[in-house]
Amino acid sequence: MYFLLYTILSVFPSLTLADSTSIIYNTVEADSLKFNIEILEKENDYVKLIQPLIQLIEFYGNQNDPKKVHDYRFKLAICYLNLGFYNYAIPLLEYCQVYFRQSDYGLQYVRSLHLLTFANIENRHRDMAHYFLTQCEGQKPDKNDPYASLEHSLLDIILNSKMSPLAKRNRLSKIIQFSKGYQFDELTRIAYLEAGNLLYNQSEFDKAIAAFNQSLLLAEKLKLLDAKNKLFFKLYEVYNKKKNFEKSNEYLLNYSSLKDSIYSIHSNQQLNKTIFKHEQKSNREEGIELAKDKRLFELKTRRTNFTLYGLLFGIAAILIGGYFIIYFYQHKIEAGDIIHEQNEQINKQKITELENNLKLQNLSSMLVGQEQERERIAKDLHDSLGGLLSTIKIRFDKIFSNQQNEENRQEYNKIQNLVDIACTEVRSIAHDLKPGTLKEAGLHEAIGDLLNRYNKGDGFDITYQHYGFDGEQTVNSTISLQVYRIIQELVHNSIKHSNPKDILVQLTLQEKQLEIIVEDNGNGFNPNKVTKGMGLENIHSRVSYLNGEIHIDSNEESGTSSMILIPIE
Repeated sequence: MYFLLYTILSVFPSLTLADSTSIIYNTVEADSLKFNIEILEKENDYVKLIQPLIQLIEFYGNQNDPKKVHDYRFKLAICYLNLGFYNYAIPLLEYCQVYFRQSDYGLQYVRSLHLLTFANIENRHRDMAHYFLTQCEGQKPDKNDPYASLEHSLLDIILNSKMSPLAKRNRLSKIIQFSKGYQFDELTRIAYLEAGNLLYNQSEFDKAIAAFNQSLLLAEKLKLLDAKNKLFFKLYEVYNKKKNFEKSNEYLLNYSSLKDSIYSIHSNQQLNKTIFKHEQKSNREEGIELAKDKRLFELKTRRTNFTLYGLLFGIAAILIGGYFIIYFYQHKIEAGDIIHEQNEQINKQKITELENNLKLQNLSSMLVGQEQERERIAKDLHDSLGGLLSTIKIRFDKIFSNQQNEENRQEYNKIQNLVDIACTEVRSIAHDLKPGTLKEAGLHEAIGDLLNRYNKGDGFDITYQHYGFDGEQTVNSTISLQVYRIIQELVHNSIKHSNPKDILVQLTLQEKQLEIIVEDNGNGFNPNKVTKGMGLENIHSRVSYLNGEIHIDSNEESGTSSMILIPIE
């Protein structure tokens, strides 16, 4: 029977909205509506969900079942939020949070406050958002439900202006990880969106694009048109910043097209009439004693204002409709002008890309040539000069053994020490020029061998940490060699210029990237004043060659910290 009813509703969708005043008389009809709601929720069809939810709210209101009334009010508020009807969602959620608090439904109370916080953020009422978030602090949502816990943490990140960008990035990364594990798609979407905003503000545009695209995929999966359209505009902005006008034009056109579709939903007269009629009825039949609670008194004031707005609804609808027609017409003209201007710059951008590719090819040739020359010199040192020094030492030992004169022993020892030092230096120079350990034992072992040679107790101590090299994942020889040279140059610069007491070298192999951190507590330098020497130029060139990123933070009091991210795929 339930399936038959849903089939009829699907075949005649006009009944879904037109029969908004129908009354449910028995539980069989209510169960049919519940079945219909379950199917529509799976399909994320929020427009069609509104009418059956309103009917169930009115049915359970007649049955004097306030718990179910507010449960379905909560669902209806979520529909309004997903459609971008924030002004409709907020009154429902306010009634829900009052009822859930008075009835000691802790988890539902926390979720209502969280959604009120989200709605006020979208409405740009951050003071009200702060108010509702602080109301649920004493409820300890982490003990009630993992979804509520992650939702609370996400809202705290969004509203906390005192939290550092690095702390926000770390917490967002954990929220995304846990949300994915629990398959909380909506929280994952919002977390990616906030991460994209954070990365955009820090001018990390490629990472911002990746985060916005992940959020866009989830918005498409959940059929959130309003969220999807906002992401189109954000992608337009970030590609425009990157001067990739071809992609920015594409997202601008998508934004303009989807904006028209959303406007048609928001201006649907039958839908607005259904919602408005229900809101009026809810205001008349609301049975909560507002005088017992100061917060409820504020809600009643807003309900009174809402009734006044209802009297002006007809005139406002006509005015708003005319405004939107003019606005979107002007918007399309402006979008066309922007597209025309940006198309003129696409050819210039292509020329720039060709120049960059040529620079990259020249850089690759230079680095390959450097390594070939290093290998040749290392071979000559080892085979020629190293062999010659060894022969000198053998012959000198033989001469001295034939003339065991006590007077010459002291002079012999001095010469022997000098020859030993020369042999050691030749081996060390040859090894630096051509690190054999890199090919034989791998990257992290070669770095360890390099740092052991530096770590000779000359007034500083080098600490080496490496992670992620225990599995089957490896780093190819080209990347390994360049990473070895980068760390060699960074440590050399630190020893030569910073006069440090401690140096930390950290190498972390992750799934898709290699993270390098080199820190010291030496003198440091002012990045805005120092001129790039050959060392820094070489480091930047090698990082650029590997399509990596480098961040150097230094001041004259706390030393220098260098972080490099190298993609390995």
